[in-house]
Amino acid sequence: MEKSVIPEEKVEELFCYEANSKDMYTRWVGVTKSGKYYNVETHEYNIGSAYSHYSTYYPIEPDKVSYFKKIAEDRKSIEESKCLEEEYIRQVDREHLLTNGSDKDFYKKKSSDIIWWAKEQADEHMFSFDKVTVYDLMRDYPEKLTPQQKEIFDNENPRWKKYFEKKNSGNDISDEIRYVDDITPEEYMQLRRDVGWVEFPLEQAKACVDNAYYIVCVRAGEKAIGVVRLLWDGGYIAFLSDLIVDSRYQGQGIGRKLVESCIIRLKKDMKPGYKVKLTLNSAKGKEPFYEKFGFKVRPNDDAGPGMDQWLISEE
Repeated sequence: MEKSVIPEEKVEELFCYEANSKDMYTRWVGVTKSGKYYNVETHEYNIGSAYSHYSTYYPIEPDKVSYFKKIAEDRKSIEESKCLEEEYIRQVDREHLLTNGSDKDFYKKKSSDIIWWAKEQADEHMFSFDKVTVYDLMRDYPEKLTPQQKEIFDNENPRWKKYFEKKNSGNDISDEIRYVDDITPEEYMQLRRDVGWVEFPLEQAKACVDNAYYIVCVRAGEKAIGVVRLLWDGGYIAFLSDLIVDSRYQGQGIGRKLVESCIIRLKKDMKPGYKVKLTLNSAKGKEPFYEKFGFKVRPNDDAGPGMDQWLISEE
């Protein structure tokens, strides 16, 4: 590859021929208005908790563009096949729920709820009123629900109701998503409150924010819509805590980026020869999401069930 240069003109992307999510880089071919072609490598990295990137430009001759375009077309074909395979697996899973679903495949958010939620893969939302007919939230709501079912769903899931009302009204909820390292104790507590987690004094919330080893806040515009905290004292145990994403923004891969950010940061800061056990407490029904990152459900062959308790100070 030729020596990298700094282009004198803006380089517009023609096509991407390689994307590596693990090492966070892409390779693409671009061209300027005057017809100069470049092979570009773009790398993502972290500044504090904010994602940023840099690009390296390598001049290429026009006759080499067709070579990279062929690679890009092959990559697109493979990705399309992979998407078809994943969709087939999802359909098989849905059929399994419809034909072989049992109590262990469902859970309720509250014991008093009527709706059962399926223990689905990450970023999917499947539910049922009778554990026989299973609905896909993003595909079936509200068209495939009866008026009575919709009323039940809206009463038990007011945040989803607001999400779809805003979506159907044409209001834009796709503000610029930013990953930053600033979050106030008030915003942190509001996010916890939104998902029904235990509340505590703002002084204690401030300690949670200030004393985290690493914290990422997700903002849509200026509004905090997600957070994750990584706790580590430099020893062999680290704890992933408080992964929260506003329900209106779920299904966009935000939770995945938050977890990946913590893992990348921890690996970066580990000294040669270090071994660190990263642990967490999964919300009920979300275990499959964390398993994708290598976490193991307890109990297993190596460890018993996790245990905890809440301590409350005396007044």
